Amino acid sequence: MSSFNLLRLMPSSSILHRPRTLPDKDHGSEEREHRRITLVAAIIYHVKSCAGQVFDKRGQQVMMTPKGLAYDRRRMLVRTDDLKMLTQRDNGCEILALVQTAIRNGMLVLNAPHMPELEIPLQKPEGLPLETKVGKKDTATVIADAPEASAWFTSYLGQDCLLVHEDERAYGKHAWHRTGQNASLADGSAALGVSAETVEEDLAAHMRAEGDEPLEVSDVRPNLVFRGGGKFAEYGMDRIQIDDAELLGVGPSPRCKMTIVDQKKGTRSRKKALKIITNVYPNGKGEGVVGENFLVDVPGIIRIGSDVLVRQEKPKPYAWMR
Repeated sequence: MSSFNLLRLMPSSSILHRPRTLPDKDHGSEEREHRRITLVAAIIYHVKSCAGQVFDKRGQQVMMTPKGLAYDRRRMLVRTDDLKMLTQRDNGCEILALVQTAIRNGMLVLNAPHMPELEIPLQKPEGLPLETKVGKKDTATVIADAPEASAWFTSYLGQDCLLVHEDERAYGKHAWHRTGQNASLADGSAALGVSAETVEEDLAAHMRAEGDEPLEVSDVRPNLVFRGGGKFAEYGMDRIQIDDAELLGVGPSPRCKMTIVDQKKGTRSRKKALKIITNVYPNGKGEGVVGENFLVDVPGIIRIGSDVLVRQEKPKPYAWMR
């Protein structure tokens, strides 16, 4: 079965099982041992920094590949002149938050305000490899995508740019990544997971106390959303299993200045949010963290509504998480 077919809406045919608890735990509460954690959403960002395609209906299934969710951040934008990566962090590019992406009939469909709908082939294009940078230190080779897509984004952003597709990239920035492991065009790990309670309950309370409108879970741009484990549950996940896939938790995710972009308006109007996160969820390096980075140890199909089995726990790294 093709990866595309694995994105179809399909009812789950399996009975959900209660997560296994680990023996001889020396951290966490007994109450947490009896909590059932479920996967309530998976989000695929077909183009880096654009809006994601949300799968949040019970039984929907997606493929977790060695690089992360199938099609997740396999494409990104670069400047035409120097091939520098363009994201919502760059001036004028915050409106990428309003670009809707989805798969339809084997095509990648793009929609944005005041722009015509565009469809381009989903598969990797052919062409000569170009070298660019991803994040601060990693390099990647990419291939220019359909010319009409680059023209579409150039018109939308008002600056010359190319839509490119990944070719080859090996992690280099983060010590937790496996040496030479091939990766998508994401800044960090293969997937970002977050407990809904972390954002909806704890962070929301801090933001209300500061007189700011709470962020929604989608505002932190996760790939996987968990529910049932309580706030900060994600930070204690060392190895998890979701259906056929197994993932390794490799550390909390620092928040960058994309946090100040209102993902519904495409404006930089959430500056207070980043300040609050930095103050209440510090990592000791002058950054705030939300969500856990994961690597994929065993790829496979995952389904919305399935249990998140915590096969191995780890101590949470910061006192405020415990």
